[in-house]
Amino acid sequence: MSNSLNEDLNVDLPVVCSLSPNELNKRKDENAGFFKECAQVVELADGYAFRFDKVELAAGPILEFIKNERECCRFLRFELVFEPDLGPCWLRLRGNQDAREFIRAAFVGGHM
Repeated sequence: MSNSLNEDLNVDLPVVCSLSPNELNKRKDENAGFFKECAQVVELADGYAFRFDKVELAAGPILEFIKNERECCRFLRFELVFEPDLGPCWLRLRGNQDAREFIRAAFVGGHM
């Protein structure tokens, strides 16, 4: 693992969630509530970006989401961007083509 900022998203990790079926069902329920606060979803070439307008309410849950998901979905790249002038924040989930398909199935749902 490198300490440098690496833009290469073709990391050779299997696109597999390590949660058990019971854990996965519980996580889906938790994430459904989280993603209700999403104001916009933008499809990217290598993933999806999720806009959250109520930053003061969303920042903590977003960080908790990242902490949890990076444990079980190690193939994903998580980026959190806060726009200037107290604007919205964006959660970007990125990866290779298989990861992009996983993101759409697991997190995009009815947002598009």
